[in-house]
Amino acid sequence: MSGNLPATSKIVKIVSLMQRKLSTGHHTNRYTSLLTLEETIEGCRRGDADARRELYTRYSGAMYGVICRYITDRQTAEDLLHDGFVTLFTHIGDYRGEGSFEGWCRKIFVNTALNHFRRHNPLTGAEDISKATIGRHAQPTAISELSAAEIKSCIDTLPEGYRTIFNLHAVEEYDYTEIADMLGISEATVRSQYMRARMKLMEVMSQISGGDADIINKRHPKTTIGHNDR
Repeated sequence: MSGNLPATSKIVKIVSLMQRKLSTGHHTNRYTSLLTLEETIEGCRRGDADARRELYTRYSGAMYGVICRYITDRQTAEDLLHDGFVTLFTHIGDYRGEGSFEGWCRKIFVNTALNHFRRHNPLTGAEDISKATIGRHAQPTAISELSAAEIKSCIDTLPEGYRTIFNLHAVEEYDYTEIADMLGISEATVRSQYMRARMKLMEVMSQISGGDADIINKRHPKTTIGHNDR
């Protein structure tokens, strides 16, 4: 088992980087503003409608990408995007200019997705495990050849609970204790579900990197991936 752990860790790093690239690059709005970010934020604090439209235009694409890490249903993701902006505009006065504004926004939309997650409570009855066996999976060199869209599709095949915990830890970089507090579950459950998510993801990506794109198409018929879509 120990021989597979370094490769697994490298693969998780590749996946997390590709996930960030997909949400901050692929979904970024191509828009040139006449207002500075500071002017836009101040306008939103005053309740100015033009400033709010400006902020939505700047960040809706990237924040939709954040939500789609956790929510695979398009209509639900769009509803949560709306809910997240309502929260953002309501609490924008809380932003004090400390740290990245986009990072502050990201936390709001992650929490919006988690609120939806908690209402559905997909981890009810989740099994705690102290040990997990990591089998032989794809190597980092094979995984690195997958496109960001292919990796996103692989992650989307994970059950909702696994997908949420994987994204929170591997992509958003929350630690196990923070995730346990966010979801109202034990730290042991977080650890076990993250391990199971990693193993399942390695299995799916191993099949994709080996040429079996049909596993994605069967589970997500609306997302067709061909062997040459790299």
